[in-house]
Amino acid sequence: MSYDEYVDKEQTDAALSMLLRDRSHEFKDLANALNISTSSANWEKSVLQFCLDFNDCFKIFTEKKEPDERIDSDHQKIHKCMILMRQIAKGKMSMIEITNLQNIADMLAKEFKLIYKNI
Repeated sequence: MSYDEYVDKEQTDAALSMLLRDRSHEFKDLANALNISTSSANWEKSVLQFCLDFNDCFKIFTEKKEPDERIDSDHQKIHKCMILMRQIAKGKMSMIEITNLQNIADMLAKEFKLIYKNI
């Protein structure tokens, strides 16, 4: 689910604000890794959107049911996931660095969803 698809915008903004209070360092690390300028407008939403997309991709890769490349929607999901994986890995020197950023993205998405649900 993308950031803009959350129904209650006030609740969405509040959840993002709460998450940023505790996880601003992680947001900045991901922004840096993704070449998102922290001085740009709504950079936090861009980072969160990446995290939400990445979290969806993680589900695709870990599902028991194999995606079917012959089905256009499954093919598009796989392609999107590969783009996100490339985006996070670009210019990195080790798998540890890549995995750390992937874990941060997944954690931020999960925490955002939990905060949103409990507000």
